Amino acid sequence: MSETIAICYLDDKDNVVGLKYDNGIFKVNEGTPTEKTLPYPYERIFPTNFLIVDNGAVRVYTTEELAMQGRIEEAERARNKAINEPIVVHGEIWKMNLRDRNNIQDGIDEAAMNNLPDDYKQDWIMADGSIFIATPLKLKQVLAAYRQRKKQIYDHYIAWLSAGAIEDYHCDCNNEFTY
Repeated sequence: MSETIAICYLDDKDNVVGLKYDNGIFKVNEGTPTEKTLPYPYERIFPTNFLIVDNGAVRVYTTEELAMQGRIEEAERARNKAINEPIVVHGEIWKMNLRDRNNIQDGIDEAAMNNLPDDYKQDWIMADGSIFIATPLKLKQVLAAYRQRKKQIYDHYIAWLSAGAIEDYHCDCNNEFTY
């Protein structure tokens, strides 16, 4: 997959005064092309993800903005990884990827459709391959713990963003729950 490239025409202060995408379309930040804009000798090629529309004008991200964008992308990956990490509930390790969460919800839904009591016992295969005697109530608690941890992770992420995303993001949220 190829990345769209733009040639940026810069003025003496490195402000973008015009763009020409690889498909030949030329856009100018303000007004129409002038003699000064089109033949400008300052020309740099940037991947379009280095460009931002700011108050209607196209400009190149600053070094600080690019660094922050990199920290945010890395933090999002770490946040999403933490959300899907296994969780300890009832002293057992539960996998929390989407497929496993769907399986847990299926167990809860099946019990509800069959009017099974919350203390109905069923075997459940755990992350380590062991067998756990699960009940619909315990399965509900596992998903409740997952949601609680996910909220903690997002609260931590929002606090990090609100503080300016200056430091590297580290998610140190509770991973053990007891009901």
